[in-house]
Amino acid sequence: MGRKKIILTARERKVIEKVRPYKRATVLGALRGRRKKLRAQKHEWYLANRERTRERDKKWRESHKDYNKKWRLENKERIKSYADRQKARDPEKLRENDRRWRENNPDKVKIRWNNYRGRKLGNGGKLSKDICKRLRISQKNKCAICGRSILTKGYHLDHIIPLFLGGENGDANVQLTCPSCNLSKGKKDPKLFIWHNKKLK
Repeated sequence: MGRKKIILTARERKVIEKVRPYKRATVLGALRGRRKKLRAQKHEWYLANRERTRERDKKWRESHKDYNKKWRLENKERIKSYADRQKARDPEKLRENDRRWRENNPDKVKIRWNNYRGRKLGNGGKLSKDICKRLRISQKNKCAICGRSILTKGYHLDHIIPLFLGGENGDANVQLTCPSCNLSKGKKDPKLFIWHNKKLK
């Protein structure tokens, strides 16, 4: 495999253009070394000032709550272009990062997926970021339908009134259920589902 191509800044490109062709490899090596050294210094400083940095970032986010949202809306094309470049540069790394994030954040994956479905169907509402945590506490880690523990086999974030029946994608319309209960309930009306279960018993 060839050596990874270095991406130069505008300032570095100007430096390279002024250098004679036979010296460019040496200059590129020096630039790589300089970058590596700067990254190491920054990382060392961050480790020594981690709490200070986090506190500073937290204060900045609180005082600029709408800044990120506004910036994203104004720079949609720029964000998409950057994401496409990253994907083309190292797709395997991107997929691995995405897989690792999903494994480490199962609740966020469930919430994002349901918010996406709610937007797509136009049901209105948006789930809170901590809804799964709050439901685990309020339901005492038990399935809302059968009452069995949801800690062993995992759980689904279920809409009490299904989105397909016009249910809102809001905190008041969701519950945690074991996978088997949620799959058997499907798109059924909750009252009909309960009646059907009682009839089977």
